[in-house]
Formats: sequence, structure tokens, C-alpha cells
Amino acid sequence: MAQLFARVELRGNPSFEIYQKLHALMLSMSWYPTITAPPSPPILGQPVSTASLPHATYQAIVNAVPDCAALARSLKTNIESKVWTQTLVLVIEANTWFQTIG
Repeated sequence: MAQLFARVELRGNPSFEIYQKLHALMLSMSWYPTITAPPSPPILGQPVSTASLPHATYQAIVNAVPDCAALARSLKTNIESKVWTQTLVLVIEANTWFQTIG
């Protein structure tokens, strides 16, 4: 399984409603604006924590070996056909990550 992050930039001056459409589209494709992780170090019985990602940044888990370029092109095509016509998309595969507390 691979953990992916996507950062979407809608060029120009999109409204709040346009970003709401983007968020709904991304959710429909299993890209989430939050990330969940166990505590570090893992402690038996301690709940996982969930953190919000920066604006228009999403996380997904895929079972196959990802082709980040193909995923970025696919996201761009979907977003430009359904939400906003001037879009930049960055897709990153993560091996590990950590969020500071506070």
C-alpha cells in the first residue's frame, strides 16, 4: 500500500463555492483533507490522532504501486472538467511522515 498526498491549486480567483466543489470531488475519489496516524511511539490502547491537512491538500491510500504522474494528470483532467479550468496538481508518494504537537 502506498500513501499519497495531492496539492491542488486552482489558478485565478476561485470562490468559496468552487473550493467546496473541489472538496466534494476529491472526497468522491477517496482523497481526504485529513490524515490519521497512531501516536509516536505507538502505545497499545492509545487512540490514533487525526490532523487536518493544509487548504486544498489531500491524502489517499492506494493498493497498487502508484504512478504519480498519471495520477496527477487524471486528477487535473477530472478537476478541470468538473470544477475549474485552470488547475495545477502535485502528487507525492510518502514513505513516512510526522506532525509536531502544538
